[in-house]
Amino acid sequence: MLLCGSEFYLPGRLLDSYEGNNLYGQVEKHLNYLIAVDLDGTLFAPSGNVSKRTRMAIEDACSSGHQVVAVTGRSWRTAATRLKPVSGINRIICSNGAYEYRLDERRITWSCPVPGADATAWCNKIREHFPQASFGWESAEGLGYEAEFLVAAGDPDSLEQGGDAGLMAASPAYKIFIRTPKLARVELQQAVSDILGGRAEVTPSSAPFVEASLPGVNKATGLSRVANDLGFSSAHTMAFGDNLNDLPMLEWAGVSIAMGNAVEEVKSVSNRLTLSNSECGVAVFIEEFLAKGKL
Repeated sequence: MLLCGSEFYLPGRLLDSYEGNNLYGQVEKHLNYLIAVDLDGTLFAPSGNVSKRTRMAIEDACSSGHQVVAVTGRSWRTAATRLKPVSGINRIICSNGAYEYRLDERRITWSCPVPGADATAWCNKIREHFPQASFGWESAEGLGYEAEFLVAAGDPDSLEQGGDAGLMAASPAYKIFIRTPKLARVELQQAVSDILGGRAEVTPSSAPFVEASLPGVNKATGLSRVANDLGFSSAHTMAFGDNLNDLPMLEWAGVSIAMGNAVEEVKSVSNRLTLSNSECGVAVFIEEFLAKGKL
């Protein structure tokens, strides 16, 4: 098992045997696929950038007739800059499926925001149960955080920054960041979901806080919308991911690839496994796919 700079790589392997079974689509040569890639922990190396090898693999995939889209929990404000060197990616599904940003048009093409009044009501309801809860939000104008949220983060630079979101109630929000001193990740996701009673889609990730969007807004619904627009079915979509917010997308895609550094929940729902993001796992899988013409 060698790293990005090497000419050798470990082929993506099946987690389960599907020989003779077309449930996940036996890929014939010249059959085009939609390739969906998460960013942090997946397409991005630990440095936060896309390696040369991965950029070349994506360009080769596009030259072969496949299409590549990014699907991320990030805002376009931090995703677009890091994806600028990757010429094969134009469409970014941002904020866990809340909207799409197109690099060539430099604009959001569709969105599913939470009305400002609803976002404020969610936060008030959560504070009834967790008085020390603090919040952040992303709107069309930018990202904003309560002072308590910034203090809890320790280093403000560890959070996404950009634009000026203004007051939460002033405009619709693509997502709400929620953190408490006592709960994080899955435990906080369950608690907030129970408090809001299905009025929000609550998503955990590797961060100590969770994010809330409109019900039904997640990476799967965002990806399916773009796939439909591009003429791809779920059976002809392959998705790469590593963390909990990738689960809906991986369960929706016909070919789901877990990174070597993925959490166990991701590996358990995926039907393929590649190397870690530090070993250019996305490139490794795409290179073999293009060389063989099938999975």
